[in-house]
Amino acid sequence: MSLTTEEQLVSFVKDIMGASYAKVSNDGFKRAVSQAKAELHWDFPITETFKEYWMVERTKRFVTYILLFESAHKFQYKKISLQHRFSHYMQLLTMMDDQFKDALENNPDIFDTGSWSNLTFYLTNGFQYDTDGEDLTYF
Repeated sequence: MSLTTEEQLVSFVKDIMGASYAKVSNDGFKRAVSQAKAELHWDFPITETFKEYWMVERTKRFVTYILLFESAHKFQYKKISLQHRFSHYMQLLTMMDDQFKDALENNPDIFDTGSWSNLTFYLTNGFQYDTDGEDLTYF
């Protein structure tokens, strides 16, 4: 496989995400691709298998963040029914970020990102939630 355009990447990520992709707008997918490109410092076409994999993974990560944010927004209204979805998205994001950190540390010659601290899009959003999903950011 070779990723030659952003549209091709979006289509591929939508296929991977199954029905959950329908909850994310086309603009959301475009932003996720832009964030992945900015984080990785790569542009299209991407022909190396390793880079293709990580472009897809980081795009998925940012799309998952959009889903998490949407769940957090609705969380206040339906605490019980959305509690598991919220925590599952958090676990997915943590797992994806841990895998990416390992890849960065083990393949510094492939990722042209400079030092780990320069990855501005990797930083958390600063929001804090308790185990029930209640916002603790300003307490």
